[in-house]
Amino acid sequence: MVTMREHYGEEAGAQMADVDWIADVGDRGWVAFHKDDNIRRKADEIAAVVAHGLRMFVITNGNLVGAVMAQRYLDNLARISRQARKPGPFIYGVYEGRIDRLHP
Repeated sequence: MVTMREHYGEEAGAQMADVDWIADVGDRGWVAFHKDDNIRRKADEIAAVVAHGLRMFVITNGNLVGAVMAQRYLDNLARISRQARKPGPFIYGVYEGRIDRLHP
């Protein structure tokens, strides 16, 4: 796993537009883990997800503390792994004990 900060650097990662990192991650064939559920409601970001075949998993509650977010990913790791083997584009929400397809 690689964070945006590790891949792009602290400043560049913080300033990068969502459509740009979505394109890069999708083109690399990587799977994206995100904590901004609103990304699925933004037309430009959805278009980038579709255009670049991105496979994305998002925490749907941005108010959770980091440890709880991490635990949700860990608790759903088998489900995420099964879905991540499939081609994108897609966005799945990561909930307590389940994942649900959010897009398309």
